[in-house]
Amino acid sequence: MPSVMLLTSNSDGFNATRTRPLTHCARLILNMLFACAWLGPSITQATPGGDHDAPPFVGQRFVLAYSNGFRVVDEFVTSDELRFTVLSPPTPGRSGTVHYRWSAIAPHLYVIRWTEADGGTVMHIDDFNKGISRSYYVPAGAPLVESWAPLRRLR
Repeated sequence: MPSVMLLTSNSDGFNATRTRPLTHCARLILNMLFACAWLGPSITQATPGGDHDAPPFVGQRFVLAYSNGFRVVDEFVTSDELRFTVLSPPTPGRSGTVHYRWSAIAPHLYVIRWTEADGGTVMHIDDFNKGISRSYYVPAGAPLVESWAPLRRLR
């Protein structure tokens, strides 16, 4: 099993403290941290999603054809409700609604996350300016699935 070195910070910088097994959730968090580190200081300006401030993608529909073959239409109904329709096998036509949370981490760049009915967790880094969605999905009791898709807005 992969492992991760845990770090502590002191006045001299970072010191390695111990190595721990890298779980699926930890891998997801590390992927997010690496993505955020790539963005630079803008991560410190993250804003939480909530009813009082709707993200600009609310009311829009997108078709996503992920690199792993999964295809879905996502509609952001409100600032915390996402309606989806699966287009690809094995469950084409399956649809539903999930409650999501979002954070703006840079202009037009959002982290969008939710928990599936089966306990799996989904996290997207969606760049609405560049039109790219990076997806990190951890099915309940299964390994992390990483994929990407163009964000194609439907009219």
